[in-house]
Amino acid sequence: MKHSIAILALLYSTVLTAEPIRLHPGNPHYFLYHGKLVALVTSGEHYGSVMNLDFDFHRYLATLEAAGLNYTRIFGGTYREIPAKSFGILRNTLAPADGKFLAPWQRGSDGRFDLDRWDPNFFLRLHDFLTEADHRGIVVEITLFSSHYAEGYWSVSALNSANNVNHTDAIDWKKLHTPENGNILARQEQYARKLVREANPFDNVIFEIQNEPWSDRPKLVDVINPYLQPPARDKYPNSVDLADELSLAWQARVQRLD
Repeated sequence: MKHSIAILALLYSTVLTAEPIRLHPGNPHYFLYHGKLVALVTSGEHYGSVMNLDFDFHRYLATLEAAGLNYTRIFGGTYREIPAKSFGILRNTLAPADGKFLAPWQRGSDGRFDLDRWDPNFFLRLHDFLTEADHRGIVVEITLFSSHYAEGYWSVSALNSANNVNHTDAIDWKKLHTPENGNILARQEQYARKLVREANPFDNVIFEIQNEPWSDRPKLVDVINPYLQPPARDKYPNSVDLADELSLAWQARVQRLD
């Protein structure tokens, strides 16, 4: 055990000295990583690699490396899915079984989250994941937030007042990622700062503010097949949607956090 901890500490100290991944200055369609021009290529949707305690991410990262792939994506814990119900996905890593969801916040004895207390086990697992990924030459995209798609996903969120002890405001779930979400906004800012600061020492990390922001607050800008009859013409999958003004204002606020 002591030997494993020493190896992890050595790998962690190595990533602290490297220059972080960035867009290639000569061709922004590619990245500059470890002094080389790279394209990021991967396979699979194991977005819950860190939050799902049942998932063996060591085996997963080894498999990516063996296949010559160099990129993966994880969600940070503000959004999770429901086992056997979400999108028809079998063995969905974003839908941990009961007792297997590891969130950035600690739980109380009643099972509810305390948004004032970070869970060190989450960040230990996150550091372990990022360190091993870097050692294997794999870039990690951390998605801080995600659209919630339906009321059911909001009902299991740690930010929902039913699931925490901090009296977050009861809101329309479609306002979750807007400036009009009451005292939840301060919690989101606190969380975003924490995740970014924990990951900043690693050179193999890129961030996404929100996954699919157009989904919860779509603004129709075009259609693929204009000959379809309404209302199908103006709805997914035929619609071309962008996030609305409130969504963009919220994203801009998160982007400006120091």
